[in-house]
Amino acid sequence: MKSKWLNRLVEYGSYGDTPIVFIAPHEGGDLIELDVDETKEIVEISERGTGHLVKLAAKQIGATFIINQVSRIQADFARNPDLLGKGETFKYFLKEKRREFKCHTDIKYLKLLKRFHNLIEKRNPSFIIDFHRMSSEEIDIRLGFGVNRKYIGGTKNAFDFRKKIFDKSDFNDLNVMISKKVLAGESEFILNKHHKGRHVALVEFSSQRGFDLEKGYISERYETFVKKLAEVSTEF
Repeated sequence: MKSKWLNRLVEYGSYGDTPIVFIAPHEGGDLIELDVDETKEIVEISERGTGHLVKLAAKQIGATFIINQVSRIQADFARNPDLLGKGETFKYFLKEKRREFKCHTDIKYLKLLKRFHNLIEKRNPSFIIDFHRMSSEEIDIRLGFGVNRKYIGGTKNAFDFRKKIFDKSDFNDLNVMISKKVLAGESEFILNKHHKGRHVALVEFSSQRGFDLEKGYISERYETFVKKLAEVSTEF
């Protein structure tokens, strides 16, 4: 399977005809210099590694992946294109402090954002699953299906989804949480825009517990989890 590109910035491809799309909207990033404890520190603002995981998931079931390489500071592909250049911010945790940055700033990416959303709709998926990283020392993986899990048909379906993943392999070493309200995916524009007539989900992976990209490391447990998650997504 050979990848295709939108403007050499959004990579996409299909391993088969399974009508499911896995998306990594924040794979691309920027390096920012911050004052931390009276010293200068370079911080990477990205969710690098999620692109690798969406490819694994798509390949497992013959589905489609989409990976954005644009930094969210320039254009956040998980936000409404109509808000581009209108003062959006995002919060980033560093050394237990919450820091706020301007994002979604560059209007020149508007056409690309619209092409990105058109690409999702052209695939006409039955299920859209969005991969992110999060800051958590306690939780490995968080599954979001909207407030009250409405994007997968309610609480019963949400817990059935997780149970089916665990039934496929022993993941008792992983702390996998299902969100109900906070960070449940409802504010994520991709899911909010494309949820009608299909299931959608937000999947977040702990940066601290599963990634060490300076050493080229992504947890094999996370890799196995996304493959089983992909298999279960075909059952909904």
